[in-house]
Amino acid sequence: MRIESNDQKIIAKKILPLFDKMLLERLQSKDQVTIAILSDHLADIIAKSSQNNTEALSHSLQNILAVAIKREIASNKDAMIDSLYPIMGGMISKYVTSAIRELMENINRKVDEGLSFDRIKRKIKSKMTGVSETELLLEESGDVLISSLFVIHKKSGLLISEAHLTEKAISDPHLVASMASAIKDFINDWIQSDQRHDEIQLLSYGNATLYIESAGSVYMIAFMDAEPDREQRMEINRFFASLVKEYMDIFQDFNGDDSSGEIHSLSQKLQHYLDKQENISDRSGKRIQSKTGQYLLVLLLLIFLIPAFYWSKDRYEEYHIRSEIMQKTGYPIQIEIKDQTLFAKGSVDTFRALHDIDKIIRKNSKGKIVNDITIPMVQVEKLYEEQKIYIERNVSALSGYIKILDHELKSADKSIVKLTEKLKEQVLQNKKIINELTAKSDRLLKMSKKEKQISRLLNLKKNIDKHLAAAFADSIYYNPKKNVLVFSGPQFFPKGSVALQGNAKKILEETSIKYFSVLLSIPEAKKYIDRISVSAYTDSDGTLQYNTQLSFKRAQVVTESLASLQYLKGKGLLKYLKFKGYAGRDVIMVNGIEDKNASRRVEIGYGLDERRISDDLVRLTEQN
Repeated sequence: MRIESNDQKIIAKKILPLFDKMLLERLQSKDQVTIAILSDHLADIIAKSSQNNTEALSHSLQNILAVAIKREIASNKDAMIDSLYPIMGGMISKYVTSAIRELMENINRKVDEGLSFDRIKRKIKSKMTGVSETELLLEESGDVLISSLFVIHKKSGLLISEAHLTEKAISDPHLVASMASAIKDFINDWIQSDQRHDEIQLLSYGNATLYIESAGSVYMIAFMDAEPDREQRMEINRFFASLVKEYMDIFQDFNGDDSSGEIHSLSQKLQHYLDKQENISDRSGKRIQSKTGQYLLVLLLLIFLIPAFYWSKDRYEEYHIRSEIMQKTGYPIQIEIKDQTLFAKGSVDTFRALHDIDKIIRKNSKGKIVNDITIPMVQVEKLYEEQKIYIERNVSALSGYIKILDHELKSADKSIVKLTEKLKEQVLQNKKIINELTAKSDRLLKMSKKEKQISRLLNLKKNIDKHLAAAFADSIYYNPKKNVLVFSGPQFFPKGSVALQGNAKKILEETSIKYFSVLLSIPEAKKYIDRISVSAYTDSDGTLQYNTQLSFKRAQVVTESLASLQYLKGKGLLKYLKFKGYAGRDVIMVNGIEDKNASRRVEIGYGLDERRISDDLVRLTEQN
């Protein structure tokens, strides 16, 4: 090797790429000597860095660890689960047992509080809502507190910002963020491998819960001491949405630098959210407890006042009912309410007054009623005599009415007999008229039907041509003057060729199927089809014999193509196919000059059995 300079920097610039290339080749070939040398030095470098600046080392390695963990989970999920299960299983069992023990102690403490206003209020709430007191105690014991908030870049797994409550800070947030990101991606990959598009939102370990809310290029993790309820989830979602809206550009362009002013502002907002939550929790926990003696006094007052209230209520109802009876009937009736039963005592002179009093009592009382109101016997006997005379008079009057009605019924019977005979005669006449009208109506219907059939037959060809013109209004393959399909030019048959070119066969078959489907959409068309004609023409070049043979072969090729269509077979149209070659008899002239491409064509059309149509018209006109 020739060195052109003695400058060490220039020499290093020339030689170092060679060393790099050699080192890379040795590492790729897994040279054991090179790997052993580098392993010793790398181990010393990492050990010294961990002693001098642990935080910088963890920050530098988090990208490598996150990617390595993600790659290992993605490539060997079962092995990772088998490795973590013995550790995580024991931890989960331990923390679940501890959490249940703390919960039971909390509930027992609340039960043992004794006679307190909160306990009485809880019992009343339980009776009113139907929710057991135990469930209410669980609800009171279920206050959820957010201890930490992480905002993590989704693509790289880097920690963007963090916030913690006092005395609940996480010692190595970058490592925790990387691990949480790897576990989240692992579980999401497992979920999506089952062809679902859900994402995990809750991770629980021991007596702690991680609530994960994802949006765009970031996701936020809230570290809680229990699973959040619906309201707290919605509150976290609103807070996270406000952060995403304000710091969207910072999140998308984040490259690991967390020293910018925007990141500092984000951290302050996270911390403020946690502090506000802690203050609210502190305030809600500082409830002023009243003394037990005051609660006893209130309870004694309630025990005394409730019976007094019910006693006063009964006396008021008694007075109200007595007053209404006196006002409306004029009778002083004694009313007493006892054990939810109303007792009425007194005396009245008429049954009318007794009925009115009973009506008033039933209107004002919903409980049991004991009615001991009496009527003097003299009044009862007097009322009985009056009712007896009244009934006898009515019976005598009714007997006279019965005799009159009997006479009128006999006269009505005679009239009914006469009317029945007249009705029978009228019914017979009406039946005769109805039969005549029905016969005339049937004849009119038959004539109308016959006229419609005649009209359809007379206009059959015109109707078919009208439907074809409408269906092929925008088609270049339809001739509206001759009502036939026309396939011309080198696209279909080059000069002197009988074979269909390129996709010409597909165009011809699809257009023909459409043509026949329109034709068969007319109800009478298939009955009177006489032929489906395939006519081939050539230009004027060549001899008559040559052109005749050429046109005949082209017509034969097109007919064979149509005969292969399953549509025509299914509709029974193959028997109508007829083809013929006309050589150059009918060339296309444009401004007095023959258009040879247009002259080389094949026409597909239809023909009707005019004789059969004529015979059917004669038959229809001769029918009565």
